[in-house]
Amino acid sequence: MKVAIFVKNERMARPNSEAMCALIFNIEEGKITGMEDVFLYNMTVNYISLWLLARDINVFYILDIKEEDRSFFKKIGITAKTFKEINDGHIFWAFIK
Repeated sequence: MKVAIFVKNERMARPNSEAMCALIFNIEEGKITGMEDVFLYNMTVNYISLWLLARDINVFYILDIKEEDRSFFKKIGITAKTFKEINDGHIFWAFIK
């Protein structure tokens, strides 16, 4: 499974926003087995959806997301979550605080 965390206080639907860092985690049997970081300069929903699909990312976390965008991602097989949905004590908290 691959998980991405977008770290910056921006809304995904805002076109031509500033760069955002995506931390990509490979997770196998509940353990992180790899990690990379990528800077993205186009944060439109269309671009992000293609980028996530091309990298086979199953789940991503972001500070905030509109419900209509969350529904769009669900239709293409990607789970969109907010930081509030990360369980207390989860390792991902270290990357968003």
